[in-house]
Order: sequence, then C-alpha cells, then structure tokens
Amino acid sequence: MRRTWSLMLVLGAVAGLQACRGGPPPRPRAVTPSVIREVPSLLRGTVGSETTMNGAEPTLVSGYGLVVGLRGTGGLPLPPSIQATMERELGLRGVSRTSDAFRGTPLHGLTPQQVLRSPEVGVVEVWSAIPPGAPLGARFDVGVRAVNASSLEGGQLWSTDLRLSPPGQPLAFGQVQTRKLAEARGAVFVNPFTEAGGQAATPTVTGRILNGGTVTDPMLLELALDTPSHARARAIAAAIAARFPEEPGDGGSIARGRNESSISLRVPRSFRERPAEFLDIVRNLPIHTLDPETVARSAVEGVKREAALANEMSWMMVSAGPKGLRIIRELYDFAEPVPRLAGLAAGARLNDPVAVEPLIEITRRGPGLDRLRAIELLARIDAGPRVDAALRPLLGEPDLPVRVTAYEALVDRAVKARLVRLLDADATRGPTDGPPRTLNHLEVLSQQSVPAGAIQGVERRLVEGRFFLDLVPVGDPLIYVSQQGSPRIVVFGAAVSLNAPAILTMWDDRLAVSTESPTGQARLMHRDPQTGVAGTETVGMGLPEVLDLLGRVPVPEDARPGFGLTYSEVVSAAYTMQQHKVVEAAFATEQDRLRAQMLAATRSQEVRLRPETSADEYRVIRLDAGTASAAPVEPSGPPKPRLIPIVPPAGATPKG
Repeated sequence: MRRTWSLMLVLGAVAGLQACRGGPPPRPRAVTPSVIREVPSLLRGTVGSETTMNGAEPTLVSGYGLVVGLRGTGGLPLPPSIQATMERELGLRGVSRTSDAFRGTPLHGLTPQQVLRSPEVGVVEVWSAIPPGAPLGARFDVGVRAVNASSLEGGQLWSTDLRLSPPGQPLAFGQVQTRKLAEARGAVFVNPFTEAGGQAATPTVTGRILNGGTVTDPMLLELALDTPSHARARAIAAAIAARFPEEPGDGGSIARGRNESSISLRVPRSFRERPAEFLDIVRNLPIHTLDPETVARSAVEGVKREAALANEMSWMMVSAGPKGLRIIRELYDFAEPVPRLAGLAAGARLNDPVAVEPLIEITRRGPGLDRLRAIELLARIDAGPRVDAALRPLLGEPDLPVRVTAYEALVDRAVKARLVRLLDADATRGPTDGPPRTLNHLEVLSQQSVPAGAIQGVERRLVEGRFFLDLVPVGDPLIYVSQQGSPRIVVFGAAVSLNAPAILTMWDDRLAVSTESPTGQARLMHRDPQTGVAGTETVGMGLPEVLDLLGRVPVPEDARPGFGLTYSEVVSAAYTMQQHKVVEAAFATEQDRLRAQMLAATRSQEVRLRPETSADEYRVIRLDAGTASAAPVEPSGPPKPRLIPIVPPAGATPKG
C-alpha cells in the first residue's frame, strides 16, 4: 500500500468559549504532519488503513561463528578484526589448554589461537532473516559463508549469537554490539545445486543450517497510529481483542494500548506456526466493532465489485470469524473465479467443511496456480478422511508441482493426525506411566514418524540426527529433496531400487556402490576422510534402505550399521546415482527461499515498506540428466526438465 506525507490543517473552533472569557477568537493552526494513505474505499476504517505495523518485516541478523569437524579445509589466515573477535569468543567459552570444551576431539588442549589455525575449524559469517512476527522459540533457516575455509562440507556450527545488523555486515570485536535476537547451531548443509537461473561460483564455501536458527528475543510488534488519539487507540485495541480473545498459553492480552500513538501486539499461541496470517487478519480487521455478518457482507459484496482487492477482502472475511460463514458461502459457487477463490480461501482458513467439495473440484479441473492453491487450502480443513481421499490421487500426477504440493499437504495432515493420537494416548496415562509429556514434546514426536498404511498415503522414517526419509509409493519414480526447513528426502514410486549390475565410485573413491553381488544385495564401501578407515556393508537393493544406511549413525539403542554421512552428502550420493543411471528416477528440489527472504529484509530495512515479493510462491525445480541450464518450473504449466549440477563434497569428482 502506497503512502504519502502531507500537512493537515486542524481548525480549532472554541470562539464562543473565548468570547465568554473576553479574548479574541483563536486562529487556525498547523499541527504535526500525519500520514495520509491512498486507501481504497473498501478498506477505509480497517486497522491497516490507519496504522503502520512495526516489526512485521523480515529482520536481518548476523554474527561470526565457528564450524568444527571440517576435513582439513579450514584454518586459513583470518583478518585481524575477525581473529580478535573469535579469540575473545573462545576465551569467553572457557577454551584453553586445560579446558574440557573439546574433550574427545583433536582440538582438546589447544589455545584459542591454535583452535583457529586448526584445519578442522573454520570461521564463518552467519546470516539470516527472521520471518515477520516470529515468536519466542520459532525456528528458521540460517546461511553461513566461510571466512577462512575452502569447504564447509561435514562441518557443525557451534552455538552462535545472531544480532541485528546491516545487510551482510556481522559486527566484529570493538564495534558497538547490537541487540541479540536469536541463536544458530547445527550441521552445515552444503547446497549441492546452483541457484535457479544463476551461477554458484564457489558452492562449497557457503551453506546453510536447515531450521538452525531459534528466536530468543522476539521483535516487538507494534501498531503506530497515523494520527495519535487515545480514543482511536482504545478502539483499535478493543477490536483486536474482540477478534482474538486471550487463550491459554497466550501470556496476556493480544493487543494493549501503550499510549495515544501505539498499540503493542503479541502473536496468539494458535497462530504460532503462521504469524503472517495473524498479521494479515489484523491489517484487514474493521476498527468499529460491527457484527460479524455485517463485516462478511461488506467483504463479499466488495470482492464482487473489485476483484483486484480479492486478497484484502478475503482476509476481511476471515476477520469476521466463523459467524460470518453463512454470508461467505455465497461465493463458493460464484461464477467468476477470483471472487470464488477469495471466498473459498476465507472458508478454508475458518475451517469450514462446506468449502471441501468446491475445493476438491478445483484440485481436479482448475487451471495451473488455482489447483496448487486449492490443494493447500483443502489440506487445512479438518473434515476427516474425505480430504485425504481427495488428495491422495494427486500423488501420482504427471504434473510435478501438483504432485509435490499434494505430498506436502498430506504429510502435514499425517503429522497432525499423529499428534491427535498422541494427545489422546497421553490423556489416559496413569500414575505409573511417568510424568505427563509437554505439548512441545508431543509435537516433536508427531513429526518424527508416520507409520506405513496411513490414510494419507505417506510413510515417514527418521534417520536419527540427519534427515526425514519420506516414502510415497505412488506414481513414477522421483527423488525429491528439501533445501529449507526440516531436512527431507522423499522417494516417490513403488519399490524404487538400484539397477544391477552396476559399479559406481565417487568423491575420490571415498564412496563406492556395487550391485554385482549374486545375492541380490547392494554392497557399499565408505572411507572416513579423517581417519582413512574404510568400512563395507551390504543392504537390500531398495533405494530407501540404501539412503538409510548412508545417513544412519549407530547408537547403543540401535546398533544397526550406518556410515553417518551428512544430509548434503546423502543428497549428493543420491543425485550421483541418479545421474549415472544406477537409480532410474527423476530428481527434484525446492527453490531456495532464504535468499529471497534476505532480499525482502534488506529492502524493508532500507525503505521501510512491506515488501511484495514472489518468495511466497511455491516453486519446484526438476533435475534430469542430459541438460545443462537451470530455471524454475512455473506451477501453472507442465514441468520442464532442468538440471542444476551437483558439486561432490571436498572437490572430488564422481566416477562411474
């Protein structure tokens, strides 16, 4: 929404009172300029038309961190200011010749200076953009860039403070330290693909920590009134509180007037995983406490007249709440597609089961982007097995974006269904079953596995400490990997297995795969790059079993063998096997959103405007052997084969 600045003249007319006092009538006087917005008539009187929302943009954070566990690629010279920064940080952590900070590792007993010179250690710039409205404990992706290492493969980021910063400028020792907002830690994922439509010149010196950032001090959400007024501030706070009454876990009122100029906001617990939706509802919430049906009627008639405001009108319908559904349903079978989808989006966000059938029809016969949006909206509705039954056939679609979007929707529904079962089971725990488990604990458990045979058609296994391995036994063979959020490798298709006979070596002969065994099993050999010790294991020919062996770390509770490769190494191995036809399957990956978020955050900090970017659009990149360029596949059309070359770890070259 565009804004302009102008002077307002406020006429004070108290002449009668002054006349009674015997003085001359006052003259009109100019007051402090106020914000004048170009607001469409349909949006006048909404919270967003009279306030500026501060803290609702992505927030740039950065810092310097230490990556350990490198394979002889670190320890290069550092600039003096960064050297001083890291020596001070290691000293504060108690690193010295006599400390136990690195006990059990080759770094034990070293001074900070010796640690920084070790080839197993690299200093990195750590950077990210915290999503708008992210609450305490929210997780987000973090990028890292090597300062004194030639590769970050195999590295583990030590806990690193992330502070407010200018774009790409972590603060070194001696500079004024800004506010700490988050921490980052975890395994480094070296992106094995170039950026879509561009080049990644040195991909091994950059990486990211998937879900590696945690918000420790949330940014204050504040509504700044364009024209200060105690009465108006009270009215806005009352409207928000009426729409979002305090619930258990909220920790207080959702909106609270601070003074005549501002109102503080907090994200309700029920919107913890989707704070951006909460902010959109607040922006389009009418200030006057009209009854919900009146608000819904205004938005429904508005979108019929002005389809260009469909997004805003849809959120205004949501602001009316469930009591407005009777009016909103008029749009479910409206002749024009834009108002119809705006109404269905509002209905899905309000969990209206009546919206299920119209959305199912769009998922089957709708055009391009409408199909994808309908899939995402349908998955939100808690309407039982009929939603899952409608989405499952889409898992075998030839259209790649439709197929992957259906998978994302169904795996989310499977996780939520498992959480409900865990909550029900926990409610019946007796005194001998131990203390009750927290909601956060149950949420983590629900994400870790989905049993085979679930109605959603998706199975999930946890390769402990590495990644989720999701199996979708439908359609043509496809390997799909994530590059943000939780690390995931998804294998589509029934009984995807390695071809035989075949021999493939990669990474300077560090990993070898052979399917020439007469027993019908695959034989894998891996040589540890640090110790040089090689191990050999046999496993079934199924691709999931091979991926599990590559990533698994043997533990006392599960002594099954495993090579303990990093997520990026397992992705690299899977891609190399696919490229050399050891596995007959297509290969697809998400487009990287972290850079888009960083760009949006940079723009918002520079011009203080809410960015309108394509970062929210869902894109999938298909990687097939034999092509040499990179470009995103638009969801509105059939997928086009594209290749983004993978770079094997540590500069090695696969051989076949």
